[in-house]
Amino acid sequence: DLDAAIDQLKIVLSNEPHHTEAFENLKTLLVQAHRIPEALQMCEQRLTAINDRAARLEQLNEMADLALNHSQMPEAAIRYLAASVALEPRQLRRLRILAELYDAQGQYQQALACYDAATRISRDERLNARMLLQMGHILEQKLGELEPANRAYSRVVELDPDNGQALQALVRVRRGRGDFRGALEG
Repeated sequence: DLDAAIDQLKIVLSNEPHHTEAFENLKTLLVQAHRIPEALQMCEQRLTAINDRAARLEQLNEMADLALNHSQMPEAAIRYLAASVALEPRQLRRLRILAELYDAQGQYQQALACYDAATRISRDERLNARMLLQMGHILEQKLGELEPANRAYSRVVELDPDNGQALQALVRVRRGRGDFRGALEG
């Protein structure tokens, strides 16, 4: 019985809080039982006792994955990812996920900051073009900031001169700014 096994492992952990195998087994069973908030709470308690930077980073990222992949808890995932990125800012994948979460939650300035940080560490021009395109979209469509959107879309075109979405966006933004000659030039 799953509940009985969970109860037994909780007893083991209450007697021996640092018992790694019991912790891992309990976490696995809680996930199997779809008791993700309880698993995350247990991980948070465990996190307070972890002093090693790499272990903290691993735990935070695992918690973010649990919050996202098993129970659609974006606010919790944002909290864990923000702590993870604060601990190690050069995590490209985590920055991108965090940017997407912030964007979906309407936290546009935070999304822009994450995308910007990600473009600074990425050496992949195609990936940078996609992130800059998203930044331009947020600046133009969500925040109404046409000049910064123009710069973001222009950077996309520098990286990918044939990017139709960026070219169309440049025309739209320049027209919106009253720059009809620039809109015609694309």
